[in-house]
Amino acid sequence: MAKTSVDVQLFDLFNKEKWTAVTGLTRDTFLALVTYLTTYNTQVSFFSPNGREITEKRFTAAEQVLITLAKLRTGLPDILLAVMFERPEKSLSRTAVNSIWRTWLYVLEKKLTVTMKAPSLSKVQYRLPVLLRKFPTTRLLVDCTEVEIEQPKNFDKKALYWSSYKERHTVKFLIATTPDGALAYISKAYPGSTSDKELFVACNFCTDVGVQPGDNIMVDKGFDIHDVVPEGVTVNIPSSLRGGSGRRQYTAAENERSFAISQIRIHVERFIGYAKSYSLFGKKVEDSMLSHVSAIAKVSCCLVNLQKSKLQLPTETETETETETEAQTVKGSEVKNKQ
Repeated sequence: MAKTSVDVQLFDLFNKEKWTAVTGLTRDTFLALVTYLTTYNTQVSFFSPNGREITEKRFTAAEQVLITLAKLRTGLPDILLAVMFERPEKSLSRTAVNSIWRTWLYVLEKKLTVTMKAPSLSKVQYRLPVLLRKFPTTRLLVDCTEVEIEQPKNFDKKALYWSSYKERHTVKFLIATTPDGALAYISKAYPGSTSDKELFVACNFCTDVGVQPGDNIMVDKGFDIHDVVPEGVTVNIPSSLRGGSGRRQYTAAENERSFAISQIRIHVERFIGYAKSYSLFGKKVEDSMLSHVSAIAKVSCCLVNLQKSKLQLPTETETETETETEAQTVKGSEVKNKQ
């Protein structure tokens, strides 16, 4: 994407260090993202709090994506973002900022989630022969993470969203990465009372990802899914003294195996930490934002993939079939209700 005069002004807002702090992306990655989002000239109808469609023409697509990433990354109130990005020749209100980021959030979700692909076991083994020498059939690392939400007003929802593990009200996501930490899958948000095993089954993980016989899934303690994975699929889980064994101490072999698993599992844990550096995903979710939390989580995780150069944006030929069949108008007011 060639820089226009507006783009030059846009880049002059921050130096390289501040740019990454505000967006989570380098300038080059940001430009590649904007190019990808605008390749097919998708017509965007903007979300408006009062229900009326508006057309935001004062700011370029690059500027609007920048505002959206700044919102995701910093979690600042819309009024402060309006002050930050307003310029003498371009006024920017709180309402306009709200409209921009809510609209582009779902454009980003739609365009970036197609980049979530779990490579086959053979590809994982080819790329990571040393990392997987002790667990050669490990294809995916799976973990769950929770995000605190405001206490629901409805009594039934209070019980539904209460997490006994976090001892607060939360929503819960299942995230899977490859053994080197590239995103392969993220579920929508589930109530905090959902157990790891229940979430694994409810999100239809094995079917959506395409788990095959011979694959191995690596999980943490307490994530016992041996009896719900397809036949031929194995699970690596650290040793546990629970289950009535009566033992109070691990054997040397169990300690060595658990340590080896933790050395690989650290990659999915780090990935979740990186994703939560996007404040809208990492901080307490306000009630007004709850309907957007699934999209926020998915976009945050996809942006981490871009920043870590784990996954390349698809080319035009890879996505042209999907593009021909999808509607060319993305209505923010419609997609926000799909959560």
